[in-house]
Amino acid sequence: MKERAKATPKVSVFAVLEFHYEKAEDAEIVVKTVSPDNLNLPKGLSICTALHGKLVKVEVVNRRGIASARATLDDLISSIQLAEATLQAVKT
Repeated sequence: MKERAKATPKVSVFAVLEFHYEKAEDAEIVVKTVSPDNLNLPKGLSICTALHGKLVKVEVVNRRGIASARATLDDLISSIQLAEATLQAVKT
């Protein structure tokens, strides 16, 4: 007997990440560093990064499933951590 392919449920993930900085200049550098990664995204994925003074706000909409959403958020957070670490290294 032939097995039926299991249907993968369509899942949409919406996430809002907020990163607060002591200086608006630091927040601006982080936004400029990660924003180019948000261009030419695959279908079903959108990322909007906005600067609000000392606050960096990132909105992610992922309609590509849970695994894709997790990978997207992990990559985004890793990029921001790298930008923060670079910023700290430059200051010292």
